[in-house]
Amino acid sequence: PSGTSWLPFPFWVMGATMTLLGRSLATARLASIALSIVAGVALHGALVASEVPRRSRVVGLATLFLLPWTLWTTAATVPEAPTAAFLAAGVLLAALPAPRASGATAIAAGALTCAATLSRYEAWPAAVVVAALLARSARSAAGGQRAAAHRAEAGAGGVVVLAGWAGHGRGLARRREAGGN
Repeated sequence: PSGTSWLPFPFWVMGATMTLLGRSLATARLASIALSIVAGVALHGALVASEVPRRSRVVGLATLFLLPWTLWTTAATVPEAPTAAFLAAGVLLAALPAPRASGATAIAAGALTCAATLSRYEAWPAAVVVAALLARSARSAAGGQRAAAHRAEAGAGGVVVLAGWAGHGRGLARRREAGGN
């Protein structure tokens, strides 16, 4: 909202939460923890869709979310933990084989990857992989090349949005350095 961040998704979530619940560190921590829970649920859903056995899902998610690093980054109001979970879920959904892949899983893969790319630069290369996976799955489906293009756009959407947002942010920074608003 301030126009100063090149990676806006965490600030949009935090700003909306703090607007509704008040501007305090407790609210920021609550928003960060809630976002991590949402990301964990998304990752769980992607693991289910990928037919990972229940025991492996439980052990994997418990290990991930109980690691000291994850606990610290979740409570510290930084986007690393939810970004990692969103990106992993996006890649898993994009990699689903044709019988389990659908338009809904492609949209979910694109949306999750978009959220990740709008949170951390490290997600950008994976967004290209997600776009390629979605294009491949669409090409093998009945929709052919047109569906492939739409699914690839969904997967790479965050990178496209970020390119525009980064340019906007750099323009603001230059104007501020020059003494303008």
